[in-house]
Amino acid sequence: MEDFRVDLIVGTGPEARALPLDLPRFTLIGATTRAGRLARPLLDRFSLKLYVDRYNDAEMAAIVAQKAQGKDLSLSAELVSILAAHCRYTPRKRCI
Repeated sequence: MEDFRVDLIVGTGPEARALPLDLPRFTLIGATTRAGRLARPLLDRFSLKLYVDRYNDAEMAAIVAQKAQGKDLSLSAELVSILAAHCRYTPRKRCI
């Protein structure tokens, strides 16, 4: 990644050879919820590391209510809170 090139291996065994391919400059963006499982050398290649907090109760409830309204569903405040908690404060398609 650092050199903006990839070596493709063509063939197998003693006949194998590397074909270097130059890549145009690019920005690599990664996201994970399990940063602890990533290899340290991979993490070290990222110069900027940002951490995002989960939504709080009010924010998650607002998201659920907005999605329900977009689907013409009328939900009580209690049901919105239950759905928000069920989503574990991370909006996903399956939450509503």
